[in-house]
Amino acid sequence: MVPAEPIDVIDLPEIAVTDVAVGEESVSFHVDQIGVPVLVRVSYFPNWQATGADGPYRVAPNFMVVVPTSNDVTLTYERSSLDWFFYALTLGGIALCFYWRRRGDVVYPDAIDAAVLPDDEPVARLVEGPVDEPFARPTTWPGADTATDPATHPVDRPVE
Repeated sequence: MVPAEPIDVIDLPEIAVTDVAVGEESVSFHVDQIGVPVLVRVSYFPNWQATGADGPYRVAPNFMVVVPTSNDVTLTYERSSLDWFFYALTLGGIALCFYWRRRGDVVYPDAIDAAVLPDDEPVARLVEGPVDEPFARPTTWPGADTATDPATHPVDRPVE
């Protein structure tokens, strides 16, 4: 790739960067000259804030540049309001999971409160039949005119 216009090279004076301290969310250092750009070998992200310098400016995915306005420069990584919003959203989702788990989402027939249903009404009726046998197999299928022989019915036919 060739630039469309020639690039003028500007020689910068050499500076001494001392007292470098790299923390988990901060970088600080001391420079002997103000106004000379300093390449910082830390991944750039918009949440970096510079104190004592202009920038930071992204020059590559893993580098940023600051232009010192004082001899002591500090870069700090600060959380944005969107970060705090999504942390709160995540905690709210986790709290709802515990709430729903404690509340329960499945109600079994024997757990239904007696005040909801009268004592003489069965909780679950799957087929027609006497009340004392709520799960009895019907002798006639819905829509059938005559009794079905279990040996010939497709559901009950023995596997050959």
